[in-house]
Amino acid sequence: PKFDDASGEIEVFPCELSDQRCLTYIVSECIAVINCYGPTMQTSKLSAGVPASKLTRSLIPKLHRKGARRYIVVSHSSVVLPEDRRNRWHDFAKRVTTPLGSRARLADKQSEAAILMQCDLDWTIVRCSKLKDLRWVGTCVADRHALRGRFVSIETLARFLVHQIDCTSYVRGGVFVNSRNSNSQVSEYLRSHG
Repeated sequence: PKFDDASGEIEVFPCELSDQRCLTYIVSECIAVINCYGPTMQTSKLSAGVPASKLTRSLIPKLHRKGARRYIVVSHSSVVLPEDRRNRWHDFAKRVTTPLGSRARLADKQSEAAILMQCDLDWTIVRCSKLKDLRWVGTCVADRHALRGRFVSIETLARFLVHQIDCTSYVRGGVFVNSRNSNSQVSEYLRSHG
């Protein structure tokens, strides 16, 4: 995403994910890392060939050496955390409907979550469903227990992620995030007040 209104406060660095020296350089001056690698799980292959769990495992000691404490990672909506109140039917349906090619990527994102739960960083796992490249779609809906929509716009997600740098609401836990446009707000209002 483009951060047109960030006025120089945010820098985006391209980096080969297998280049450890580049990764060290990137975290050398940061106060937080927002890891958006591989969240959509749309294709059957990892985009750069580096598993998400390996990337996170390599970044944790770098953050410790540099004194950065905040690590925010975008993950898949099917990643399960211990505090989740999950519906067994939902879990079964996800397993059946997840394409075979995506199962390895989902297992990798689950492994990434397990790595974070073992570390002492102030991490947050942001789980979302389908990403859409839309300029602006209503408000951001965040919920600890369930996904409340079918998609999240990239801009909505980017704003939420940047806000999480200083937010302590979801530290050492997960949150589901989606976009809610004005039409869904009207529909929800009518359902509840109908």
